[in-house]
Amino acid sequence: MPGLANLMGDSWLDAIWATRWDLGAHPAVFVMHQSDQAWEEWRSQFDRAIGSLLPGLTISDDGRDRRKILRAKLEHQFWPTVPEVIWAGRLFALGWNPEIEPLARGPDLAFKLPAGGRCFVEIYSPEQRKLAFGIMDDLRRRLEHSGGNAHISIEMPPPRREPQYVDTIVKAVSAALRSRGPHDKIRLTVKTEGKSLHETLASYRSVERAEVGSDVLAIVDIYPGVGAMTFAGHVGHAEDVVKRCRTMLGRLGQLQKDSANFLVIDATREFVPDRLVEEEAARAGGPFDRHPELTGIMLSRWGVYPGWPVEDEFCESYHAFLNPSARATVPPDVMCSLTRRDMLRGS
Repeated sequence: MPGLANLMGDSWLDAIWATRWDLGAHPAVFVMHQSDQAWEEWRSQFDRAIGSLLPGLTISDDGRDRRKILRAKLEHQFWPTVPEVIWAGRLFALGWNPEIEPLARGPDLAFKLPAGGRCFVEIYSPEQRKLAFGIMDDLRRRLEHSGGNAHISIEMPPPRREPQYVDTIVKAVSAALRSRGPHDKIRLTVKTEGKSLHETLASYRSVERAEVGSDVLAIVDIYPGVGAMTFAGHVGHAEDVVKRCRTMLGRLGQLQKDSANFLVIDATREFVPDRLVEEEAARAGGPFDRHPELTGIMLSRWGVYPGWPVEDEFCESYHAFLNPSARATVPPDVMCSLTRRDMLRGS
C-alpha cells in the first residue's frame, strides 16, 4: 500500500506489522494481512484515495498541519477515519479538489460547487461500527479453522473488545459448531461466567430486551448453509433502532451557515434501514425541520462484509435524502455525482 506508506512512513508500518499476532494489533495489520479479492479491492481503493489527497495535505492558513492530523487520526482512530479518506478520494476523483479539515473546529471536508458556492461535509462513523469491526476480526481469526459451513451472526456484541470476552465467545461458538445438527438454527446466549444457553429457532426473530440480563455477554445466531459471518448489532424493540438513528442524525453541531451542508453517515456495519433514516430526518421536530442550513443526509456504505469460511464480499452504495426546506441546495447533477459508485476502482 504505497499511499499509506507515503503518509504514515515505512517505520510505522514495520512497527505495527511486528504486532500482527497480537489481539490488540493495529487494524491496518488486519487489512494488510487479508488475501481475499474483496480485501484486495479495499486496499486498492483506499490506497488510491490516500494517494489522491496527499497533495492537498498542506499547512492551513491558521497553521494546522493537515498531514500530521490525518496521520494521527489513522493511527488512533483508524476505522472511523476510513470513510473520511474514501469520501475525500471520491471528491478528488470528481475533480472537485476537496479541502481536508477546512476549519479548526468544523466539518471534515469542504469543496467548491461547480456552479459556485461552498459545500461542507461532516462524516459520522458510529462507535457501534468500530466495535463491530474489532469483534468480527477477532472471531474470524479464531474460528477460521473450526470447519463446517455455517452462517454466524452476532446479534448482540459484548460491551467492549477485551481478550477474555473474545475467548468466552469463541469457546461457546466452537462447542455449538461441533454439537449442532446440519440443519439446526441455533440462538446462543453467552453468559459472562462462560456458560451458554442454546435455543433452536424455527425462523429468525429479533432479540427482545427482556432476554438481555446483566449476566449476558453476547448473543450469537448460527444457521446452516454457506459459510458467512455477519454482525447484526441491534437488539430487540424497534425503539432501539429509532434511538440509534436519532443519535446519528443529531451529529449536526458543525453545520456552517450560508453554505450547503451534508451529514454523511457511515452505515457500512450499522443496522439502520434507509427508510427509517428518511422518515426520522423529515419528521416534525427532526433535523430537516430544525436545521434549514442542512442540505441533506447521505447514508454511505463502503467496505468488506466478512464471509466465513467462504471469501469476503466488497460492497459499495450511497443513498441521499434532501431537505426540502434547505436554505442552500445543490443541483441534481451534483447529487447524481455524489451517489456514483466505483469512482475509486482501478481501470
